[in-house]
Amino acid sequence: MQVIKTVLVGSFVAAASPLFAADATPSALTAEQQAEVRALVKEVLADADSRSSLANGATAGIDNDGKVFLRSEDDKFGMNIGGLVQLRYDYHNESGAGAGNREGFDLRRVNLDIKGHLGGDQRVDYRLLLGTQLPGAGSSQEVGVEEAYLQHEVVDGLTVRAGKFVLPYSREQLIGHGSQVAVDRSAVNSYFGLARAEGVQVQWTDGQNVVLRGAVSDGGNSESTSGLTDAVNFAASGRADFLLAGGDQVSMSDFNDSFALRDGSGKQGVLLGFAGYYEDAKAVLVGPNALESSYGATVDATVKIGNLAFYGAGFITRRNVDNVQDVVTPWGALGQVDVAVANNLDVFGQYQLITDDSTTGSGAEVFQAFTVGANYHLNSHVRLTGDVTYVYQGQPLAGTSVTPGNPGINTTSNTGLIGGTEGETLVRLQVQVKF
Repeated sequence: MQVIKTVLVGSFVAAASPLFAADATPSALTAEQQAEVRALVKEVLADADSRSSLANGATAGIDNDGKVFLRSEDDKFGMNIGGLVQLRYDYHNESGAGAGNREGFDLRRVNLDIKGHLGGDQRVDYRLLLGTQLPGAGSSQEVGVEEAYLQHEVVDGLTVRAGKFVLPYSREQLIGHGSQVAVDRSAVNSYFGLARAEGVQVQWTDGQNVVLRGAVSDGGNSESTSGLTDAVNFAASGRADFLLAGGDQVSMSDFNDSFALRDGSGKQGVLLGFAGYYEDAKAVLVGPNALESSYGATVDATVKIGNLAFYGAGFITRRNVDNVQDVVTPWGALGQVDVAVANNLDVFGQYQLITDDSTTGSGAEVFQAFTVGANYHLNSHVRLTGDVTYVYQGQPLAGTSVTPGNPGINTTSNTGLIGGTEGETLVRLQVQVKF
């Protein structure tokens, strides 16, 4: 490293020394220009301090986002290593039979995120996301593969991805764990979202205002399954995003992993999204009911105006289910608002609605909940979040009777709710470190 510094300083001094000569020739630098040269030298040395020279000209260091990186000299190999840690405290005030209070700590997530690229002209990008899996009763916490895929840009704007990834459907699901406004994703997303699966995705973008994605997979919520034993014969999903407003202030990349666009409180923009899916189920499924087919749609809007960020989404699903009734049609909606009240503090509110008519003879079951909370950003990597959820209306929703391979997983999976029943209150406090 000292050798690098010496070479850099020597090069700058040698190049600039004639200009600093004490003569009155027209080529002499002004005081302002001399200050600019000094600032440039300082910047180059600071960059050198953040890097180490490796064998064959490779470099390593830490970028501005806090991620460790490795680069070959010709940039045909690159790797960035990031991570996420979420420590959470939950307090429940339950309702219904056997109601009581529960509380405790939970290391909700620990993720190691490895991204990079291989090759030169025929570059292939890759991602490996490792994370802790929540333990079941009597089991220990384990590390599993949350995402693993290869991706290649065939032509300008057209990309093919293969592996395990989040299916293109719910925008809330596509936003990363560490970029949610509330402590975790909503019950609505847990109930209707497709989550991750193994498959192939094609994406096209004009680079400015439009992103189109389509995927074929093993089916929603299938995570990792054997190709010959998954719950569906065929599954496809697609999503289209349109940047309707924003001008020169925002771009599609601003919305890739953000609801609130906190990197610029003055930014304004409107993103509109549409998505749909279809699944043809196999004849025999695990569980009391056989799902023959399922299809659904969602529409959402993300609006950023000054310090105000709004997100709204609606979902509807049609299912052909044996032994329940010919067709059931659950639907739901989510409204979320986030207001930056200071440079490092924002408050938010959330409304959730789910209706499900999967139970014969009992009418539609309804779930409604309200969440309010606040985020305090200690710095760009550390965030403290607290929120309170109150279940205004709720019954044990029947969606779990028509899985696997389709939306309808239990609302407790991500939200931390015990039963999702009327009167239940949940308080969550979370410390998050993201780099």
